[in-house]
Amino acid sequence: MELYHNDMSVCAQKVRVTIAEKNLSPIEHHLNLGAGDSHTPAYLQLNPKGVVPTLIDKGRVIVESTVICEYLDDAYPEIPLRPSDPFERAQMRKWTLVPDAGLHLWCSTVSFAIAWRHQDRSEQMKKWTPQVRAERLEAINSGLDAPLVKPHLHNYVGVLKKMGEALRSNTWLTGGSYGLADIAMLPYVCRLDDMAQNWIWEESDDMRPITDWLERCRSRPGYAGIARHYNTAVVANMKQHGEQAIDKVRELLSTD
Repeated sequence: MELYHNDMSVCAQKVRVTIAEKNLSPIEHHLNLGAGDSHTPAYLQLNPKGVVPTLIDKGRVIVESTVICEYLDDAYPEIPLRPSDPFERAQMRKWTLVPDAGLHLWCSTVSFAIAWRHQDRSEQMKKWTPQVRAERLEAINSGLDAPLVKPHLHNYVGVLKKMGEALRSNTWLTGGSYGLADIAMLPYVCRLDDMAQNWIWEESDDMRPITDWLERCRSRPGYAGIARHYNTAVVANMKQHGEQAIDKVRELLSTD
C-alpha cells in the first residue's frame, strides 16, 4: 500500500486518520503542494486532477478522499468505521458528503483569506484552473475583505451548528460509535482550531458540544494521522495570522 499525500491537506488528513484507525502502514510519499509536486507528469498519471490524496493498494489506484475512506473500510473490515444498521449508515453518508457538497470549498476560501495568503503559492498557482485561480486570488489579494469570504464563512459555521445539534444527544455524529462521519468532519474542525478560530464553537451554546467531541477524537489512535504529520512551523504561522483575524471574523459572523 502506498499513499501520496500532503501534511496539512484536510483531504489527506481524513484518509490518514482512517488508515491509523485500521493500524495500516502504507509507504508514504509527501507532496509539496506549494512547489507544484501534485502536477508533475508522473503524479498526474495517477491522479489526473492533480490533488491529494491518492492511494495505491495491491497495484490499484484509488482517488477522492471520501471514496478512499469507504474503500479502506471495505477492504480492511476488521476494525469497522461504518454503522451496520442501514439507516445509521445512511446518516453517516449524509456527513461524509458534506465536504464534497461545499464544505471543502468554504474551508479553502477561509484558509486562504486568513493564513495561506501569507505563503508563497506562485508555483502552485500556475497549475490552478482559471476558475480556482480567480476565486483564490481574491482571497489572497483581499484577505477577509474578499467578496466570497463572508458567505463561505457563514456556510462553514452553518456546518458547525449542525454538528453541535447532532452532538447534543450523541457521543459521535451518527450515534454511539465513532466512524467515517466523525473522520470526515475532524480535519475541518482542526483547520479552524489551527487558525485560532476555536472560539466560534467554544463561545456558542449551540456549538459547544464540539469542544468535547474534538477532545474525544484527539484521544483516539486515528488522531495520529493528523498529529504525526503536523507541520509545526506552518501551524504556528496559521495561528499567528488567525489570532490577528479574530476581530474581523467576529465582525463578519455578526451580520447576515
